[in-house]
Amino acid sequence: ILKEALELLRLSTPDEKEHAKDFILQLQEQVAGEVIEHIYEIITQYQGKGNRWYDDDPVMIKAIELLRNADPKTQRKAALKLLLALEEKNFNMNDVQNQIDKRNIDIQKVGVKDVEIPLVIQRKLHGGNADSQRVYAKAKMSVSLNREFKGTHMSRFIEILNDYRKQNLVGVDIKKMLYDIRERLDSKNAYIKFDFKYFIKKSAPKSGLEALMCYDCYFEGILDEDNYKFYLGAKIPITTLCPCSKEISDYGAHNQRAIVKVKISYPEDKHIWLEDLIKSIEKTGSSEVYSLLKREDEKAVTEKAYENPKFVEDVLRDIVLGLQNNKIVNFFEVEIEAQESIHNHNAWAYQKTCKENFL
Repeated sequence: ILKEALELLRLSTPDEKEHAKDFILQLQEQVAGEVIEHIYEIITQYQGKGNRWYDDDPVMIKAIELLRNADPKTQRKAALKLLLALEEKNFNMNDVQNQIDKRNIDIQKVGVKDVEIPLVIQRKLHGGNADSQRVYAKAKMSVSLNREFKGTHMSRFIEILNDYRKQNLVGVDIKKMLYDIRERLDSKNAYIKFDFKYFIKKSAPKSGLEALMCYDCYFEGILDEDNYKFYLGAKIPITTLCPCSKEISDYGAHNQRAIVKVKISYPEDKHIWLEDLIKSIEKTGSSEVYSLLKREDEKAVTEKAYENPKFVEDVLRDIVLGLQNNKIVNFFEVEIEAQESIHNHNAWAYQKTCKENFL
């Protein structure tokens, strides 16, 4: 309708245009007043509760209060400049995420997952030296959400990841990233996890031929107010040979691949290499698993497993003993699952321990 009215006005006489000019000015003043009133309602609604730049800005709030009582001509001029300024600051007149939610439910975790990103991992070399390995990772990020707010700002997770990526710091300083997430999203708690595949060069037991072994690993960080925890996790394949099968058989014994999932935590001023963690778990099986084996290697692996039969209970207890005796580790969680070769089910064992120094 407004478009048609303006088209008719364009074809009108000079006198009609003059009358219309006064009407349009009145319309602008009315709209300007409504804009200022709407901005005032938004600011007062979230004052002290939001996380946008203008929510706690006393100058902004006072300026809007003065404009509400200004004359129409001043409001019209101010509203245009105000809208242009707010647009530059990414002001959203309909910020849905910051709307008040009345269901009175705090959300423990809300965020993004399966965010694909390159990750730089420090790796251990012979002689105690270190270099880095760039890996493909998937990030999972979340914050707690106060019951007052309808939603969180998902794009800010990606912005933070991208900022760290530009500085090659993704996965390097997880604690600082958690504090940045918490601050940018105005939350009490923050969480992040990077799942990635880590490659370690491994030599066959007899031939010495080298090949890469791939392990599913992760870094996990939790910031609960100011209580920070870091976790290192890995999934390691081993071989287990059944002691009972060996005992009752005239020759041979059934064996299978088993997967050990381990998760540990340790103080901020300490460090445990993925290489060391994985190696310590591999030693607890009947035999290790390799990428490349020649005939002499297969013979050695088979005979070693036969001479070292273990139930999942045996493997679990050996791992638990090793982690209990590790003075650096203050928390661990271990799960082993043997993919049984002669049964239509898997064997499974689990243990979790928090040491006294794990707060």
